[in-house]
Amino acid sequence: MRLYQREGSPFWWYSFTIHGCRFRGSTGTHNKGVAKTIAAGRLTEAAASTPQPGRWRVRILTGTYLSAHAANLPSATTVTYQLANLNRILGENKFITDLTGADIIGYRARRKGEG
Repeated sequence: MRLYQREGSPFWWYSFTIHGCRFRGSTGTHNKGVAKTIAAGRLTEAAASTPQPGRWRVRILTGTYLSAHAANLPSATTVTYQLANLNRILGENKFITDLTGADIIGYRARRKGEG
C-alpha cells in the first residue's frame, strides 16, 4: 500500500491494488500516523469485499460471454439459448471452480437426451 501527499492537498492519500482492482482515495487527515490507520482500515474493507479470482459463478461467466462477444454474432439467438441451458443444467449459482468432469458429462448426456 502506498501512502502519499498530493500536490495542492493537505491530506494523506492511499493507493493499493487487490486482485487487479485499484483502490485510492483521501484519508481526510493531515496526520501521517492517523492516515496509516485509516488506510489500513480501507485495505481491510476492500480485501473483504473484493471477490477472489476464480470464484465466478456460471451465470456471471455466461452473461459476460454473451455481452462481450456473442451478442453481436449472427448466431446470437442460438448462443443465448445454449447459455440458458448451461445456466439451467449446471446451476447458475454454482461456482466455476466447483464444476467437475462429472458435471460436464452429465450436462452433455442431459442435452443429448433432450434433443
